[in-house]
Amino acid sequence: MLGQGAFGRVYLTKNKYNGVQVAIKVMNKKKLKDELEAIQQEVMILNTLDHPNIVKYYETYDDPKNIYLVMEHISGGELFDKIAEQENQVFTEI
Repeated sequence: MLGQGAFGRVYLTKNKYNGVQVAIKVMNKKKLKDELEAIQQEVMILNTLDHPNIVKYYETYDDPKNIYLVMEHISGGELFDKIAEQENQVFTEI
C-alpha cells in the first residue's frame, strides 16, 4: 500500500504482461455514495490527458464493491508533502 485517503487506498503493483509498475487506486463504492458521478467525470478527463507532467491514466475496472483506477506509478512521495516542504518556493517544470 502506497497510501490511503477518504475514499480508498492506493497500491503499487506490476502489469503482469510487461512488468511495468503501476499504481491502483481502490475506491469503496459505499464510501463514494454521491461522488460516483464526480469519479466518472474524473476518469473521462484523465482519459483525454497526455502530458509528460501529468500522471498517466491507463484503465478502470469495477466490481460490486470497488472501483479500481489503474495509473502510472510516480515514485518520490505525495505531491502535497513536496509542496509543504518547499514553503514559499517556486517549482520548476523539470
